Amino acid sequence: MKKKSVIIFSLTLTLGSIAILYWVDIPGYNMLWREIGNAGHIPLFGIISVAILILSRTVLGKRISSAISHYAISFILTTGLGFFTEFLQWFTPRDADFWDIVRDMVGAFVSLGIILLINRKQFPVFDKSRVKKVMLLSSIVIVFGAGVSPVLAWAGGFLYRSANQPVICSFESIADNLFYKMHHGDIETVPSEKFFPKNSGQHSAKITLYAAKYPEFFFNEPYPDWSGYKAFIFEIYSPQDTSFQLSIRIEDRHHKGAYQDRFNYSFTVEPGNNMILIKCQDIKNAPETRPMNMTFISAFSIFAVNLKEPLFFYIDNITLQ
Repeated sequence: MKKKSVIIFSLTLTLGSIAILYWVDIPGYNMLWREIGNAGHIPLFGIISVAILILSRTVLGKRISSAISHYAISFILTTGLGFFTEFLQWFTPRDADFWDIVRDMVGAFVSLGIILLINRKQFPVFDKSRVKKVMLLSSIVIVFGAGVSPVLAWAGGFLYRSANQPVICSFESIADNLFYKMHHGDIETVPSEKFFPKNSGQHSAKITLYAAKYPEFFFNEPYPDWSGYKAFIFEIYSPQDTSFQLSIRIEDRHHKGAYQDRFNYSFTVEPGNNMILIKCQDIKNAPETRPMNMTFISAFSIFAVNLKEPLFFYIDNITLQ
């Protein structure tokens, strides 16, 4: 009866952990919360690996002579379960993610490693050899640190974002890199003195747009509350001999993808320095069927339309006023 109870407990723990992973929603959505949700794989699959370890010891028992083999079985089965759950997500609305499998492995490695360290009777080698104990402990800390590093990076990025507002992006910190990316283009941080001599910062960005339908500089998760500001401003320096057209779109968290449900604006970039100023009131009134939620701006994009050949320019001081 005891053996049966242990098996039922282990299976319940495993299935319960998977249920939590799939049916418990995170309390908000932004990149930080997304990474916190992703990091949830680590403790949950850590619990699963312990449950499988208990199950292996109970079912197989002394049929396996080496105690360490139960740990290997637990790690392999936990990893296999991680592969299987991600495979199932191909057939659901959820997104399958290879890195979730890596997080599952991190959870299993850390949990099983901790049990190895504290299970002194079964593995006295870690008591007798201080070097091996330190090596295992170091491995646990390093693997766990790598697993939670995206959460730490985004937490630091959000703290930097809040401390820096009303400046949205000045290209002065590696934290800025978390928030922007290029589609059909490239970006390089360069000294700003030549292009923006009056700026207080030392860096600006050189943006290259490749020939494509919509090459763009996309900025995700800017400081969201624009409600207390009058204008959205950025500076562009063009080394081109002739003017060219760029467009900008601005979205809030309620944006559903429709062109009419966001702010859209096209502007001309002249040779030399350009100051682009957009009134926040215009942004608020842009969606056709509702006002823009100015307390939760979620993204903006600066892009070209049907670009026939590569184009480059410099941008800096993306800010609110």
